[in-house]
Amino acid sequence: MSYTNTATKHRYYTGIVQQRFVNEPIFPQAGVDFLRLGSKHAVHPSLHQFLPSYTMCTSVSELEALYNSKSVVATTCLGVNHAVFSRRTFDYCIVDEASQLTLPVSLGPLRCAAVFVLVGDHYQLPPLVRDSEARERGLGVSLFRLLSEHHPNSMVMLDEQYRMNSDIMLLSNTLFYNHQLKCGSVGVASGRLALPLPQCLSRDCPRWLRRSLSPDTPVIFLNTDKLEDGSESSGCGEKIWNKQALITYRVEYICHFNCFCVKCGVTGDQVGVVTPYRHQQTKIKEALINLPLTQC
Repeated sequence: MSYTNTATKHRYYTGIVQQRFVNEPIFPQAGVDFLRLGSKHAVHPSLHQFLPSYTMCTSVSELEALYNSKSVVATTCLGVNHAVFSRRTFDYCIVDEASQLTLPVSLGPLRCAAVFVLVGDHYQLPPLVRDSEARERGLGVSLFRLLSEHHPNSMVMLDEQYRMNSDIMLLSNTLFYNHQLKCGSVGVASGRLALPLPQCLSRDCPRWLRRSLSPDTPVIFLNTDKLEDGSESSGCGEKIWNKQALITYRVEYICHFNCFCVKCGVTGDQVGVVTPYRHQQTKIKEALINLPLTQC
């Protein structure tokens, strides 16, 4: 059911799409007539023209007609408090990254549609719940996970990926996906690091660095347990780990790695550094910003 008779007659495939879908300029290129709700600063610049504030509506009736004329209304899950959702029922509700949403947040948009589709992966990031009691009582379990575990026949696995080559994929495939994940193309599966200036990686470079930048090792683990000055004596024959020293040495290794990447023709925006700890993130960011690349 839709709010207007015209929409009911045409049975538009309407829906609510969470932010990640609508922050990319896909819909305009596909010729889909849609409305994007949200504040200007949170919306992709290419979609500003689809915001209600960019229309020529001069009255409430014109604005209401605009809301009812769109095939797709796109917003975030918390954006469903908009007036358009209180007076219109959609045919479909599509929620992206549903496995990262708490159950109460997920229920908001679902009430606006006759059919809902949740897109996500509960093997990745769960909902962020800071309160330990709330987490223990189940708030950290998403609606996506609950439904996928209780209704497995209603699940469809998207088993093709284009993010990593076959060697990198092997890790997650073995740990989580029971080897069901596949590379989307031969090019993706066989993708390797190609240094523009491989001759700059001389034999004088440390062995760990040569192996890290070798096309033959798409995945490599570097053991940092034996970093020097990573511990201090307690005076009683025991060692106390100096976290600050460990962080400093790891940051130095990352900077060293980035320097050689630049030497070999790799640009800074082609190197990604990921850490789960905010303090390390701050230290790494400071070090890379101040890194004198001309001296690498």
